[in-house]
Amino acid sequence: MADNNLMDILLPYMQSIEILGDNGEFVEVLAKFDSGADNCSLDETTAQKLGLNKNFIAEADIINANGTDKRPIIEIMLKLKDNDIKIKTLATLADRSELDSVLLIGRNALQPTQDLRFLINPKSAALKKTANMLKNIAKKLQGDVTDD
Repeated sequence: MADNNLMDILLPYMQSIEILGDNGEFVEVLAKFDSGADNCSLDETTAQKLGLNKNFIAEADIINANGTDKRPIIEIMLKLKDNDIKIKTLATLADRSELDSVLLIGRNALQPTQDLRFLINPKSAALKKTANMLKNIAKKLQGDVTDD
């Protein structure tokens, strides 16, 4: 049963958001919202550039497809650009250089508050996959076309 007192915030699969650097300025980064992930994960190089690696709280054993990693945990402040909502949360640091986004936002940051509930639009993920597939097909076709 839906709580009528909560305002639903519909989030896309990926979106530019802002993260607070140690200089007090918000910086735009690309984030992936993932309700299947327990926790947030920030690219370690990005954290270092923003001075956030100084916000070390603890280390965590993270289980992933490659086994178990020990990762530092830091505190971060996020701001959703569309509606100026700020979220204070914890994130592990990891090498995300090979991934689509420097920030993964998991369930720990998406918990309902007294007046907000976060929902992720799964259609935006399907649209992104379709767009990428069409780009790849176009690239292949361009490679096959030769000028006479």
